[in-house]
Amino acid sequence: MGRGVRGAGRWTVQERGSGACRLVLLHDFTVGGDRAEDAEWVRRATDTNSRAELGRLKDLAERWERLDQLVPSFEDSIRVQGPPEPVYGFLHRVADWPRLLPRVARLEVAEDTPGVQVMTMDTRTADGAAHTTQSVRVCFPDSGRIVYKQTRAPALMHSHTGQWSVVPDASGVTVTSRHTVLLREEAIGPVLGEGTTVAQCPPLPAPGTGPQLHRHPRPGQAAYASTPHAPPHGPVTAPAARPRPAGRAPR
Repeated sequence: MGRGVRGAGRWTVQERGSGACRLVLLHDFTVGGDRAEDAEWVRRATDTNSRAELGRLKDLAERWERLDQLVPSFEDSIRVQGPPEPVYGFLHRVADWPRLLPRVARLEVAEDTPGVQVMTMDTRTADGAAHTTQSVRVCFPDSGRIVYKQTRAPALMHSHTGQWSVVPDASGVTVTSRHTVLLREEAIGPVLGEGTTVAQCPPLPAPGTGPQLHRHPRPGQAAYASTPHAPPHGPVTAPAARPRPAGRAPR
């Protein structure tokens, strides 16, 4: 925890009659050196973080029956007639994306620990607007997977996690992009048009029809850009995304 701090805590849920409860988060901590200013710093930081956690949990808990609609999961796949190495290499070498993908305007990546990438990316939408996202990606080249979580998501989402997988077989590879998002309900109208409901919010709008939930290239782009003779820019098509049944958020 830093500053020579040792801490522990516990969550308690107290019933408050039918359909209501009180959630209590308790903390105990000690500070090395027993300096009053260090203890006060830890107390303030703990209090700030705890209030944010409790507020977020309250918000989700009060919408629990609707989370199946607000947490869609979907995937997009394509077959590639070729070896897996160039496809995975393209997905891993995100620094090349601005040169290969017209929609990516800017990308900065740091990989201080091999296989762990911290990425900031600006992408353009059909109307010319630019959106900035930040992600942490963990790469597993031996299994052909890259998993990620956006730490700064587009306006339509509270959170976005996903995975790339490159699965080889005797005749080629299957490239799949999987996504799970938590929609920001209050942003649906401003982003997709006033009057749009949660039920009308598509998990993956077709390219050019509106803001896309994800800001990564689609599998077809990965396949196209990783081929030896692919030009830096060009049209790429891929099968439409297939929504997956959304399970309840973890309890």
